[in-house]
Amino acid sequence: MNFPNKTGPPCTGLTDMKIDNIDRRFAGSLGYAKVSQNNENKDIAMGLLAKSAVLKVGTLLYYPFLERYNMYSLPSSPDWQPKNLAGNWTGMIENYDWTSAKDDIRQIVVLDQFEAKSGDSSVYRGDWTVQTSTHLIGYQFMTPELARLMHSFAPEQSIVHLRKTESVFKKWYAVFTEAIVGMEHNMNHPIDSYQLFMAKAWLEKDTVQPEELARYASTPWLEVGDLFYINKLAEVVKAYKGWCWSIDGTTCDDGSIPSTTGDLNGDLTVNIQDIIILINEIFTPSGVGESDINNDGKVDILDVISLINIIFS
Repeated sequence: MNFPNKTGPPCTGLTDMKIDNIDRRFAGSLGYAKVSQNNENKDIAMGLLAKSAVLKVGTLLYYPFLERYNMYSLPSSPDWQPKNLAGNWTGMIENYDWTSAKDDIRQIVVLDQFEAKSGDSSVYRGDWTVQTSTHLIGYQFMTPELARLMHSFAPEQSIVHLRKTESVFKKWYAVFTEAIVGMEHNMNHPIDSYQLFMAKAWLEKDTVQPEELARYASTPWLEVGDLFYINKLAEVVKAYKGWCWSIDGTTCDDGSIPSTTGDLNGDLTVNIQDIIILINEIFTPSGVGESDINNDGKVDILDVISLINIIFS
């Protein structure tokens, strides 16, 4: 394996199959699966979602896999990358301590039937005919569900891109700042600070402090506000409210703050789904936590009334 990637001829085939499009495919498959739960397309939708999930996890574990089977080699010096890139006119997230595949922050930027090429942005180095985007692609189209998948199946490789970017680019959270990746430009793309912020909110969900997240919210990109900024503020509110990674929909397994009273399925909202769970708990008890909404020591119709009052209050 060559480091960094060699300049080569334009790729053919599925040149758009890279990390950001893999993430979009997962989001689309997830949406399709949600709307198909009660119709004949459910199995197809779940199959597409499963394929997207496997593809995503596979790309995250690609370099550790190569290293495990002795197909991954590095120069002896941990800071070989900045030395190799000295004087280069394209910006990259330089890794000053690269000793194993666990330090590899690169993402798949070209994936087709012939090759898999990688980088830290969607710039195909040295070839203007393929990709010349000027933004990071590590978390660009990540959804909360995808972050949970990454957090569960590839925790180390999921977070390394954020860790290295934070260490090299101290002002990563600023919307308006100098560019560090891409080609002939000097301003950071707003989606970079946004996706790194969301990575902290979703991938560090168990440990990040609300005050820290609030400090990184930065300022709106547009004068009257923008969707990036609104989403950041929403995550800050969730951080103060308390997060919960839920495995079975009823319990927290990480010691974090439980969700709102009456949220029996752990989706951080209280709605009709929780009422259904509560009614089932009355007639067929299965030990669903927090079912005693009014704290009178039993689960009955009075708890349903209390839950309805919570929903409409």
